[in-house]
Amino acid sequence: MTAQDAARSIIMRLGEFPEEQNQGGKDAVDRLAETAEQIQGKSAREIYASLDSAGKRQYFADYILPRMLKAACALAVLCFLLWNFVVKPKDTTALYVVMPGETLEAEGKAALQEKLEHLIGDGDSGNNQKQIILDDSKDPQNGGLEQTETLLFNRQVDVVIAERSIFEQLAADGDFVDLQTILSREELEIFREDLVMAAGYDDPDEQDVNADGVGKGEPEAYGLSLSDCAAFRKLAPESVEPVFGIAANSQHMANALAFVKAMSQKPR
Repeated sequence: MTAQDAARSIIMRLGEFPEEQNQGGKDAVDRLAETAEQIQGKSAREIYASLDSAGKRQYFADYILPRMLKAACALAVLCFLLWNFVVKPKDTTALYVVMPGETLEAEGKAALQEKLEHLIGDGDSGNNQKQIILDDSKDPQNGGLEQTETLLFNRQVDVVIAERSIFEQLAADGDFVDLQTILSREELEIFREDLVMAAGYDDPDEQDVNADGVGKGEPEAYGLSLSDCAAFRKLAPESVEPVFGIAANSQHMANALAFVKAMSQKPR
């Protein structure tokens, strides 16, 4: 539809209203039709050049600005997709240690984090490429245990350190790996006295819909006691019976083992 056709359509519709109501509208349409005849066949640049200052401002607001905003939005979406699916590093964590119910001394926590950065990170705590996370923010009294279980389920946690009762509750859900299956023979000899046995998860009979395997598994060495670990005692002096465990679906098992060896201060 040309500009003249649009103007004629508006004129025809004005006939539906009383004369006194649409006279002003007819005058506007007459001007529109006249303008349409003047700009027919001209490019947008030619039309813009022919306008006065007020007309150029209005033309910019009505036609140019909306197109610029749409282009800006499209560019923002493109940048977002490129960053999240192409540029952004896929793995930015070298080790995630969650400690539900534990409270770490600030100075000791900073010192341990720095030590771990050099041991298994990239030596730079400000660099997110190999970040070490020591998370003591999960309070069991305020949903901290549920938050920990969610992190474990989503494969975000590598190590859990918690009081024995909490540790055994998580072990019953099948959250930890049997340390006897990942430690070498020499390492088992070193840590044997500190191994903590706990009942795990036993896959229930699929034919019994009411079967529950939580805590029904055979006791395995899912934990390592840190009660005699001087380094951890200094870090968390109020801890009573802390137990270390490695998440069954940890993405950084080697780093988790390096962590506990560094903490235990026992010969390798």
